[in-house]
Amino acid sequence: MNKLSDPYIKALRWATDRVGEDGIVAYVTNNGYLDGIAADGVRKHLAGDFDAIYLVDLNGNVRKNPKLSGTTHNVFGIQVGVSIALFVRHKQKELKRRKAVIRYATVGADWRKERKWSGSRKRNTLAA
Repeated sequence: MNKLSDPYIKALRWATDRVGEDGIVAYVTNNGYLDGIAADGVRKHLAGDFDAIYLVDLNGNVRKNPKLSGTTHNVFGIQVGVSIALFVRHKQKELKRRKAVIRYATVGADWRKERKWSGSRKRNTLAA
C-alpha cells in the first residue's frame, strides 16, 4: 500500500486531471512506476488517459542494481532511477476511448551520469 501512496504518482494523477482536452504533461521523476508491480494500474490508466506517451528511462537505481556504485550512475546523484516522460492528449472530435501509442527508450544500465548528460553519440545502445 505504501507504493500506491507515492506523492509523485499523486502529482501525475493531479496533472492528468488538469491537462484538459488537449495538452502535454512533462514529468521528470523516479522510474519506479515504469515496471513496478504495484504500478500496473497506474500504467493502465495512463494508457487510457493519453493519446501518446514518450518515456526515457535513465536507469541509475542503485537499490535494484548492486553493480552500480553510490550515486555515479544517476543523473541527479541520488540512489533511485530517473525517467523523463511526456504524456500527450489530443482534442477529440468525438468522444471515444483513448489508447496511447507508447514510445519507450532506455540507456544502458551501466552508463555513468556524465555519459547520460553528454547525450553520447553511441546510440546503438539506446533501445526504442
